Amino acid sequence: MIKDWNDYSYLFDWELNAINSHQLGDYKAWLAIANKLGGKVLELGCGTGRISKEFAKEGYDITAIDLSSKMICEFRKNRKDMLIENIHCGSMLEYEFPDKYNFAFYSYSTFQYLLTLDEQIKALTHLSKFIERGGFIGFDICPYTCDLPIHQAKTLLYKRQNKDLGKQISMYTSHRVDRIAQITRWEDTYVLEDSQSRDVFRHVLSLKGVRTDFLEVLLKLCGYKLVEMYGDFQLNDVTPDSDNIIYIAQKIV
Repeated sequence: MIKDWNDYSYLFDWELNAINSHQLGDYKAWLAIANKLGGKVLELGCGTGRISKEFAKEGYDITAIDLSSKMICEFRKNRKDMLIENIHCGSMLEYEFPDKYNFAFYSYSTFQYLLTLDEQIKALTHLSKFIERGGFIGFDICPYTCDLPIHQAKTLLYKRQNKDLGKQISMYTSHRVDRIAQITRWEDTYVLEDSQSRDVFRHVLSLKGVRTDFLEVLLKLCGYKLVEMYGDFQLNDVTPDSDNIIYIAQKIV
């Protein structure tokens, strides 16, 4: 059985903590950038609100959106300091936000889920309607998305106990890279087991490679200018070893 983001949502935050814990520091970077830029903030691809809730704690007027209705439902249940009317479920390609923002950001590689040039242009031009003139947008991009071997056969990535579910989870992953389209597709198999049951499902994930020179041209085409780059969540310079690159662009049209 193949599950989509809604069906996988109950594992999303747990798996992030289990195998990708370095990403958990990203909210500090986004907060530091927002502190410098000021104004209202919009998070695109908010998931269950891991980052937006940190902004709300700091008193920010933040709005958030995600396509997964189950993740948004979880977010609304645990929103803490955030107004429920600022939490939206919908597509970032077409959602009509109720306000304008000085800073919007695509968290946790969200922009890389846009797999075609048409989708990327549509996302940026649509977002522009809700960015104040002179406002800013940010991207968290994985620079080596398509630098992996062209094919990797199914491999055990981890085996861990999920205490909330009371199950041991084994995750097997495989991938294939399309060098021409610059898209990597992962097929992940999850085996959830306890003493009485065993459940198996697959989750498919595709990400688009986005390089700096391409992004600069794309931004210019859509009315933005690249103004800053950081090589990690401590906002250091970009290096050949950077696992994440944060780009900041300013709306100029």
